[in-house]
Amino acid sequence: MQFSVFRWDFEGGRWRELPDLGGRALFLEDKGFAASVVPTCPAVKGNCIYYADHRESVYYEFSLEDRSRSTISLNPSSSLPHHPGAHVPKIWVFPSLCCF
Repeated sequence: MQFSVFRWDFEGGRWRELPDLGGRALFLEDKGFAASVVPTCPAVKGNCIYYADHRESVYYEFSLEDRSRSTISLNPSSSLPHHPGAHVPKIWVFPSLCCF
């Protein structure tokens, strides 16, 4: 999975590819949600795209700086069993857009 970021050039009337997100983080999901935030906690990195894939039941972090992709575990110490057949929708939650 790879991502490219584009910005609409109103004067030129075309899309221009950007090398980064200007230090922001972009949150996406396969159902169409998107949000761009300035990282305010250590768990969220600037110039990264966070992607929730409902089909694979996983979250990814994609770095635009080195083009690497990591799988994110939101609760690695959880003892709850994983049920592949259970389709619980994922959501991004931004409590006041800051972390505690």
